[in-house]
Amino acid sequence: MALPAIGTLYTPFEPGNLPSYWSQPGGPGTQVFPAQHPGQLSAQYILGCGHASNILRIWEVYDSDTKQQAALVCCAACGYIQEIIEPYSQFQNYIQNPIVIA
Repeated sequence: MALPAIGTLYTPFEPGNLPSYWSQPGGPGTQVFPAQHPGQLSAQYILGCGHASNILRIWEVYDSDTKQQAALVCCAACGYIQEIIEPYSQFQNYIQNPIVIA
């Protein structure tokens, strides 16, 4: 599978026949709804989806185009892809990536 695009939602375990809880009416790279109340936006990361979080979800996925594993850096709430690090070993290189930059 080719990698999904940065700014889109990655929800690999969401049932295909049910409507998604999250929506992105403005398209890729835009705010995701439901949004957080502005008073709740106090966290280490403010992501492109508009959610605030102190943690990020990292998915290891295979990129069939480059034949490598990649790290999808996603919002822990909605699955918004904030960053793609490829190959995955670069994500694990703590000298080059001491923290995940969101």
